This record gives sequence, C-alpha cells and structure tokens, in this order.
Amino acid sequence: MLMLRQCLILTLLTLAGCVVSLLMGWSPMPWFADKWVEDGEITVREARGQAVLWVDARAEAEYAVGHEPGALHLTDANWDSGIMELMLEWLDEPRVIVVYCGDAGCGTSERLALRLRSAVTGAEVYALKGGWEALRK
Repeated sequence: MLMLRQCLILTLLTLAGCVVSLLMGWSPMPWFADKWVEDGEITVREARGQAVLWVDARAEAEYAVGHEPGALHLTDANWDSGIMELMLEWLDEPRVIVVYCGDAGCGTSERLALRLRSAVTGAEVYALKGGWEALRK
C-alpha cells in the first residue's frame, strides 16, 4: 500500500511539473509545433530569430560575389574540406545550421541539408525557403 501511494504521489508531481512547464512557457506545447520543424525547411524570418550557422551551397563564383556574413561555403565539390570546417565551427558553438542555394527552385539546399543531417549528428539542419533571393531581400 505504501509503495502504491508513493507511485501515485510521484505521478502527480510529474504531471504537475509538466503542466507548470507548459503554462509558464518553459516547454513548447506539442500541438503548436511549427511546420518548418517537420518538413526540414525554414523561412528567413524564422531563421533570423535564432543563432544560425549559415551554409552557402551556391557556386564558388556566386559565393565570392556576395553571401550572408559569416556563411561557410559548402558544396558537393568541396565536401571533404568544407565539412571539416563546418564541424569545427559547429562544435565550437553549436547552433542551428541553415543551408541556402540560389533561389526557391534550385534544390541544392534541400539535398545538402539532407546530407548534413547524417554527417553532423545532433545538429538541427534546415534548408532555407526561397534561398539566396529570399535572404537578400
């Protein structure tokens, strides 16, 4: 009987803690999860509200002309050296990784983000909706 009472008390305390955490905003309510978390894409507005490690997946010439400040250049062509630089940067300061390419239709950012999700274990990796065009505006 004593053990049953203790289990009941622990269960009630756990539930109370969860309710307080949800009501105080310490933990997000699961039914209000943002869509971008589910589909692997993020908008510029959503990205700007977080600490972001930007990854530019455009061609070297486009990167040289202009890129997001602090962005790392990573493509399939420079994957071996680029992934090491990205890993060192991310391990030094873990943050959300957002990959962008030229525009909404290029598809490179989605492909590279998928590859990064398996390479950088534990990192949140997203493709930027609209790419460089959206980021520039």
